[in-house]
Amino acid sequence: MNRQFVCETTFAGLRPLGIGGRRIQESWHEIDAALRSNLGDPYARLFAEPVPGEGTTSWFAQPEGLVVEYRRLDDAAKRALIRTVEERLAAMRAKVAELKASGQPAQRRLGETLDRLMSFPGPLADREILFAIRTGSGDEPVLVNWGTRDDVPDPPLAALEDFLRGEALRLHLPQPAAEPAPGTP
Repeated sequence: MNRQFVCETTFAGLRPLGIGGRRIQESWHEIDAALRSNLGDPYARLFAEPVPGEGTTSWFAQPEGLVVEYRRLDDAAKRALIRTVEERLAAMRAKVAELKASGQPAQRRLGETLDRLMSFPGPLADREILFAIRTGSGDEPVLVNWGTRDDVPDPPLAALEDFLRGEALRLHLPQPAAEPAPGTP
């Protein structure tokens, strides 16, 4: 599997999330395999591979191509990238709900792991977590610093969704339908 360097980050100001006494990022190989088998390769490629170093994390992604920070994309490329991320996250949330409702403990644990995987620090405007990999067939989104939150008493819980919604408004994208609150008809 070919992979390329995306960026390097630290945990300064971040709280890595975990499950079962292990950081989510330490389970990348299992998560990658679970995403590929349950949802497909595009979902696995959405999350960059973390490689821990001395106080830093290097992030690597597939496919190979030119790595471009989200903030450096033009508006049309931003719109397309956001649409792709939103579609993939929506499918992942549906899969997480299915897994968490399973009667099998291993499936419920996988659902919890994938749920924590989709946690990001906020406000996203202050952090670069979304990148585009430019390939011959278009831009492929890739996320870094997944499975973390800001190291504050009450971190925002939907930082990525808030960022995408704000960008959708700024770029004049149609808004996704709001999900009904649990217990509402």
